[in-house]
Amino acid sequence: MRSTVDLIQELDAEAQKFWFCSIVVGFETSTIFVAGNQEDRLQMLNEAVEQGGEPIGLIAVIKTIPEKSFADAQTETLTLSLKVFQEYAHEEWAEKYLGKLLERFAQGLGKQTFDQGEWIN
Repeated sequence: MRSTVDLIQELDAEAQKFWFCSIVVGFETSTIFVAGNQEDRLQMLNEAVEQGGEPIGLIAVIKTIPEKSFADAQTETLTLSLKVFQEYAHEEWAEKYLGKLLERFAQGLGKQTFDQGEWIN
């Protein structure tokens, strides 16, 4: 497993491409998110790992606000993406886990449907 410093560096690099980007840290019965815009993100990640959490990957959001629609109202589109960390790239459960979290994340944002996009390289 890479160091938490390495994971935060990856988060920082990836977060520049998205409206929101977060490391997903899985526990046996819960999940926490360490967001790229949190000042204390390294401390949060360190504490999560010390408590037995496993950094699984990244979840990111692209927010698109198109030009005014025919009804003269603006609508926004959220495209959610996931990236499994290289340590879990060959673990089928990891992508399923992050995919399920994307669904819950979208619901938390008030979106019943959302686009799942490819990761931006």
